Amino acid sequence: MSKINTESDLLVAAAALDEELQKFDRLSEKLRTSPFDSQKHLGKAAETLRALSDSDQELGKRVNALIQAISTVRDRQQKQADLVHARAVELQERTAMYQQLMEGYALLGQSGTQLNELLGKLVGDDVNKPPERTPQLEEGLRDLTRGMGEVATAAKTLGERATSAGFPDVERLTEGLRQQILATRNKLKLLSRQLGIPEQAEA
Repeated sequence: MSKINTESDLLVAAAALDEELQKFDRLSEKLRTSPFDSQKHLGKAAETLRALSDSDQELGKRVNALIQAISTVRDRQQKQADLVHARAVELQERTAMYQQLMEGYALLGQSGTQLNELLGKLVGDDVNKPPERTPQLEEGLRDLTRGMGEVATAAKTLGERATSAGFPDVERLTEGLRQQILATRNKLKLLSRQLGIPEQAEA
């Protein structure tokens, strides 16, 4: 509403100045063409001159009014420019934070993929055929279980950062990844128990 009023004030001030300028021009032309050959004509010319003096004073007032209206518009524009600049800086900062969070999520996803690939190599793809217990298998399962726990913890930390930063979509992504990792780790623990492998105490 204030924007519309300010623009209206500017238009009104400009229109008022233009109107007075036209009046001044008409009076000036009238005085220029007035004959000075009789008392009557001299009297009318004097009246026109007084009207020109009054119009000149009015022009000064209307010029000042227009300057004030322009100053008001300029101040409003500067405030808007400052707001735009502040929002632009905020946008840049928020974009950088979002990219940082997504990069962290991508790295966690890569870690999870690598761990799953190692799991496939370690136990094979046939879920109905449990692997043979060997020292190498025991060590591998413990390493994988520990690694998945670390990735899950990192995902939780990243999710908390995303929540604090106000990015719930990133938090949902990291929580989904964490749940997947935890589900796989639980399967590893179950497999370890089935094979009789002692569970390693978690730090």
